[in-house]
Amino acid sequence: MRGIKIFFIILLVLIIIAAFYFTVGFVEFRKDIGSSIGTILGSLLIISLLLERALDVFLTTWRAEGSERLDSEIKEIKQKIDQLKKAGKADTDPDVKTEMGFLSQKNQEKLTHRSKTRIIAMWSSLILGVIVSAIGFRVLATLVDPGSYTGMEDKQKNFFDFVDILMTGGLLAGGSDGIHKIMDLYRVFMEGSSARVKSKSETAQ
Repeated sequence: MRGIKIFFIILLVLIIIAAFYFTVGFVEFRKDIGSSIGTILGSLLIISLLLERALDVFLTTWRAEGSERLDSEIKEIKQKIDQLKKAGKADTDPDVKTEMGFLSQKNQEKLTHRSKTRIIAMWSSLILGVIVSAIGFRVLATLVDPGSYTGMEDKQKNFFDFVDILMTGGLLAGGSDGIHKIMDLYRVFMEGSSARVKSKSETAQ
């Protein structure tokens, strides 16, 4: 754990040094960001749903057979245990204990299989998300004023694009549920702002 902390501290220091080296300047948000952010989040949601569906087909084709095989083996072992118990054998009987050992082993194999599937799904989501971002769909670029973006120096623009690709890929990898939560927060914020403006207007009158 200490090694991980040291790694992240060094990484942060390197990023700060790079910011000074690249003479990173300020970036201005686009003027209509309030009205456009809903469209941006909606686009993210659509792409995320498409990625989830594609990954679902990919993982089902690749990993479903192993999962179904383990489920079938577990079912057969449970049936054997039930048959032994119906025959009057207790849990301490050697045959029952042997089948229980097989059952425990298969359950562990199933947990391992599911864990590997989750890891594969997460990395696949991240890779696909980064690819989608790399081909041109990016979040930060849509939030920045076009004039401010084109006015960046080449080094800062390259660094900006690099961070944008990683961030967009991470957002897409997080799935549609995470984007839904961001959209809900945005909706609550806009409704609250609208209510405050209306309240001030009524008070002024």
